[in-house]
Amino acid sequence: MKRKAIEAIPFMDVQTDGNHKYTAGAQLIEIKGVENLIVDVFKAGAAVYRMAFTEKDWAMYDPATENWSKCNIADDYGGMRWREIGANEAKEVQRPYLEEEQQDLVWETCEKWHGKSYLTKQYYSWIQRLQALTDDITFMQKNRRTENRRLRLKEREDNTPELPQDLEQWADSSMFFGTHFLYYKRHGRYVDIACSSCGRVRTVATKRTDSWEGQFETVIQAPKNNDRGICPSCGASGTWKAQGKTRGVYGMKKSCFVGMPYKEKGAVIRYLEIEKCFRLDELAEGKELVMMEASESYIVNEISRAYFEPGKKKVQRDFHKWDGYIGQNFWDDCNLDGMNNIPIREGTVYPKTWELLEGTMLQYTGAKEFAHMVREFNLMDYMERYTQYKQIEFMSKMGLSKLVSEMVKCRLGFIANQYGKTPADFLGINKNRVRQLVAEQGDTDLLEAMQIEHRQEAHWKDYELQFVRMLKKQKNGLYRALQYQTVQKLANKLAIWTGVEFVGDICSSAAQRLENIANLYFDYLNMREQRGYDLTNTVYLWPHDLQRAHDQMVMEINAHEIEVREKQVADKYPGIRKNYRKLREKYFYEDDTYVIRPARSAEEIVREGRILHHCVGGDTYLSKHNTNISHILFLRFKETPETPYITIEVRGNGIVQWYGAYDKKPDQKHMQEWIDQCVYKLQNNLLAADQPAVQEVMIPA
Repeated sequence: MKRKAIEAIPFMDVQTDGNHKYTAGAQLIEIKGVENLIVDVFKAGAAVYRMAFTEKDWAMYDPATENWSKCNIADDYGGMRWREIGANEAKEVQRPYLEEEQQDLVWETCEKWHGKSYLTKQYYSWIQRLQALTDDITFMQKNRRTENRRLRLKEREDNTPELPQDLEQWADSSMFFGTHFLYYKRHGRYVDIACSSCGRVRTVATKRTDSWEGQFETVIQAPKNNDRGICPSCGASGTWKAQGKTRGVYGMKKSCFVGMPYKEKGAVIRYLEIEKCFRLDELAEGKELVMMEASESYIVNEISRAYFEPGKKKVQRDFHKWDGYIGQNFWDDCNLDGMNNIPIREGTVYPKTWELLEGTMLQYTGAKEFAHMVREFNLMDYMERYTQYKQIEFMSKMGLSKLVSEMVKCRLGFIANQYGKTPADFLGINKNRVRQLVAEQGDTDLLEAMQIEHRQEAHWKDYELQFVRMLKKQKNGLYRALQYQTVQKLANKLAIWTGVEFVGDICSSAAQRLENIANLYFDYLNMREQRGYDLTNTVYLWPHDLQRAHDQMVMEINAHEIEVREKQVADKYPGIRKNYRKLREKYFYEDDTYVIRPARSAEEIVREGRILHHCVGGDTYLSKHNTNISHILFLRFKETPETPYITIEVRGNGIVQWYGAYDKKPDQKHMQEWIDQCVYKLQNNLLAADQPAVQEVMIPA
């Protein structure tokens, strides 16, 4: 349908009988050899809609908005439906007046294009006849699209080559590593063995005797289920499987990808699941089952195909499905929805893929080099990402495997310039950092630190880069801090506040202390900025007592809210303050690095939640602590006992949960071990025994 040409046709001059609000005019016009039925609709002499029809298409034009659309023309009562000028919804209006001669033109044209014998002027209006015409055209267009899809699908199937003949042999050696089962059943000093590799069943001895016959017997070590052994018949290495524990058929399934040429320069990546099946055949003899034969076989099931063709941006994926009605497999050009979605998992790449892809558009992608670094990955996604980002080729060849893995999984947030021609431009880092990034295989944390360096237009020393790498989790706060100071000055101040000097490699405990204080400092700077302080003033930028300055800013920003909340919880949960001494005798513990104690008051729990940005200050936890259902403990560094670090909820002698700032678990492996040790001492009443008698001065909350 030539829409521009139809828009250029002047609206008709129509006659009205004075009894109809809407009038219409119809005309048959030939545009570039195609007949077009044009129906114009007017209201009070003004054109409100134009309906255009051909034998194969139709559309409606709104002259007010100059937009084309498609909607139902007629309602159930022969009226006409369209969107009036200024209306939010389509309105049903009375049937427009159309002269008898023009009605005949509508009927004749519709009958010529799509005859329907049951539609007659006696029972149906000309509007309903046009609606029937649109229904026919829509149905034909849908069938045409379906048929075109079917033909394209068949063409892809016909041009897809057969799978390699040595695929099963390769799968056995490279995916299943020649796995065999040795089924056995012991009776006395003898054992019956059925080998899945050779299929034979043989009886051998497990102990040697001094008899004349014993010197001619084959003797093996007594088999044990799931241990490795050797078949006495064929010498194949396999896994022992007790007959009583492994019966019937057992399968091992793994995934792989095969790349092959398609048409001239195209390629098809095929995703397969290969299952190795082990079977033990038995025969009942009386009350016993006797092993008759063992075997192994392969089931190769092709799950999906991805077609890559030159000049086509979209990658076509076909999926292998099962039709339960006809009991057959078939290929379809779309995946299933919802819970039945067919997943494409990571798998091993068939090694001859690279030879088969020579001469295709996927010949130089870097996938071969990436496959040498990563045993299993999604080759379909890799190739699709290559069609979007050609840079993945040089990244794979350079050895940036960690970044390539992120790209394959469509995690593309680290890309600084998608049109970059060099690694430095593509990743947004300084040129002199590329080799360092390659040495760490494209570590994402290191890359983010390098990108921060590049955005700051800086050239840091290596230990400064590692310092930023450690703090990159608080990226926004780090950017804020670096607006007012260098990395070296930031590291120096954190060293003063924590007592930890960053010189490169430091222990996990020291690193967590630095991150903890850095988070506190970044939060402090954010509050200073919110309040409009001049952070070029070093008094504000580098407070002498960071914890005190941070708490003052918290109080300043939320003075009224904090006052109301703390007074509310103090009155509502007095048992927390009242029971502190008693709980301290049970839960207080310290060593050379950490101290753990219960909360002194409800107000202190609220402050803990506010500073660490988690929910411990909510009424749920306060109520449970107040009623002794569970208790809130604070774990802190011994050198900074008033600086929040980790909050722990305990019930009885067991840990319910523990979290640091922002519901994260800092230094999780180390801290989990330390907390588990505390649990053990709690359960065995050893905490108090480890601690000296200390008279603590009560600090008002």
